[in-house]
Amino acid sequence: MALGRLPTLGDEFERNKLARETKRRMREATEQGYRMGGIAPYGYRRQLQALPVGHGGDTDKSCVTLEPVPHQAAVVTEIFHLHADKGWSPNLFGKSAGWLAGQAATVS
Repeated sequence: MALGRLPTLGDEFERNKLARETKRRMREATEQGYRMGGIAPYGYRRQLQALPVGHGGDTDKSCVTLEPVPHQAAVVTEIFHLHADKGWSPNLFGKSAGWLAGQAATVS
């Protein structure tokens, strides 16, 4: 019965090793200013960057950074100040999407 568990223990070791390596690489890329996936949050757009020289991975891919969208950035700034200066809860903005859309329309 002990021999039947050996492959399972080896698989678990490799799985944990791969998880550590993936997290390390994600942390390094984030520290270099690259985004690790997903859609850009409101107020930003994805900007594709060329991979660094000497990159050993898939050369068809590119790195992603975020850059502000000027007319949306004003709305994000307003929300930040309402929260920081007046103590408004970020949950209020999610519940009043109409207000957010109205702010975006007046800025653009």
